[in-house]
Amino acid sequence: MGAAAAVAAVTVTGCASAGFMSAAVAWPVLRAGPRLPAGSGALVGVAAVSARDVWAVGSTGFVAGRPLIERWDGRSWRRFPVPGLPRIGSLTSVAAVSARDAWAVGSAGAGAGRPLIARWNGTAWRRVPVSLRSVSLYNVAAVAGRAAWAAGCSQGRPAILRWDGRSWTRMPIRSLRAAGCFDAVAAVSARTCGRSATSA
Repeated sequence: MGAAAAVAAVTVTGCASAGFMSAAVAWPVLRAGPRLPAGSGALVGVAAVSARDVWAVGSTGFVAGRPLIERWDGRSWRRFPVPGLPRIGSLTSVAAVSARDAWAVGSAGAGAGRPLIARWNGTAWRRVPVSLRSVSLYNVAAVAGRAAWAAGCSQGRPAILRWDGRSWTRMPIRSLRAAGCFDAVAAVSARTCGRSATSA
């Protein structure tokens, strides 16, 4: 199978045993999937810029794993280090704006921990400081270098963060009072985004 098949239609991530699949023809499994710890590691988020530039994120374990970032270059998967990542945590979503700009989000610590955000600058991943606590992030969307959103929850309530080109800040949600989480976010412009909520 050619490298283009990896992102020809839909690329799906899952547990280590499932590997990577494509919907280009009939969901064949790509045998050249990332190598993860048997029975524990999982990749849960994926974003593609091209057939030779695909990112996948997850963790090395379900309970006390380490955050994990892998990249497909058209021939093979390679794990990318991220300076400053916690020893325990997970990345749950990745969004790629271009070959030189991508975001990955998740949580630091076991369970509901602190928000974890990293950014790709075309050369390396760097952790981005977030001055918030008790926020778990599940999804991220970005449309430009100065416009990105991350969705999740804080203490049982939906939460959404916005990147303005300088820092991440939590946005007020006036019309939603129910308990639950935002588990998805989509952005169509620098000023418009939509969220999908899961109620408790």
